[in-house]
Amino acid sequence: MAPYAKKVVDLSAILNKDEVIPPGVDIPDVTILRLPDAAKDGVFLHVGQGGDPIDLIQGMSIRITPPESGGLYVSSDAAFAGQKLSLLIGYVSGSPQPMNE
Repeated sequence: MAPYAKKVVDLSAILNKDEVIPPGVDIPDVTILRLPDAAKDGVFLHVGQGGDPIDLIQGMSIRITPPESGGLYVSSDAAFAGQKLSLLIGYVSGSPQPMNE
């Protein structure tokens, strides 16, 4: 089992692609712990710097094979004032550890 870190992303200021995990951390999976109702159709996850947008559903898990080391990013169609996205991010032992938030 991979070690995990919880990240909370403030959706009030994201309009472009914002970095959640920097390049250099090997990420084998991501789970969407909390996606606010207001943001259900407008928030996207990008695996790697050039990754296509992935529509998010609360509770979904994304398995990344092989693990991605190009970073993890979130984008949105609009700012969602006061809303936060919670992610559980797996990382490969021995790679830099993402900080819990």
